[in-house]
Amino acid sequence: MFEYFCARMQTLDPARLKEGNSLSRPLYFDGTNYAHLKVRMKFYIRAQNRLHWDLTQNGYTPPDMPAKDYTAEETRIELSNDHAMNHLFCSLSENELTRINACQMSKEVWEKLDVHYEDTIQATKTQLRILE
Repeated sequence: MFEYFCARMQTLDPARLKEGNSLSRPLYFDGTNYAHLKVRMKFYIRAQNRLHWDLTQNGYTPPDMPAKDYTAEETRIELSNDHAMNHLFCSLSENELTRINACQMSKEVWEKLDVHYEDTIQATKTQLRILE
């Protein structure tokens, strides 16, 4: 069985492994085609758990107390933020991770990427208009 698995892994196309075409593997983002990532990641995170996406969009303020004193609901929300962060971190290349590695909330990660890449897209559109 192990030999079969190893042989099967060698025949897989590395480009398809990078892309993340499943519910268990997020889309891989290396800094190109942000518009594509944005749409796909939204639905990937929502499919994992709707609360993960709600926290990514709306954020939350963690309780001002040690985690050991959290209620069951506060623990559930904190864990959902951690899951959302994991979805985002697992989808990013090493270069992209350096951009967001100080973030503590999934909303922060989403907004940092959005600000950086939306600004880049707008700058490119402006440059293209100037050249026309």
